[in-house]
Amino acid sequence: IPIKDYLEFMGYYLSEGYLCKHIQKTKPSGSYDVNICQIKTSQYFYKIKKCLEKLPFNFKYYSNTFSVGKQQLFQYLEQFGKSGNRYIPNKIKKLSKGEFRP
Repeated sequence: IPIKDYLEFMGYYLSEGYLCKHIQKTKPSGSYDVNICQIKTSQYFYKIKKCLEKLPFNFKYYSNTFSVGKQQLFQYLEQFGKSGNRYIPNKIKKLSKGEFRP
């Protein structure tokens, strides 16, 4: 994933996202969803959609939420905490300003 696409996704996830694990009888391993909330009338809706379209995983949109069902992504994002204690990863904080520019 290009660094600028990764940074954009992380910004949306850290500010508007959450993780949800569903355990089902039909699928014992469950499903692992990475969700980003955004209503269609938001000025950021199409920016988030465009960002997700650049990334190497499929997503769906329903009930004001973009959802990616990808266990590996879910497990990676778990390390950055939940909404009350979420943080920006040090490797992002240490990037030069030039790496943040479009």
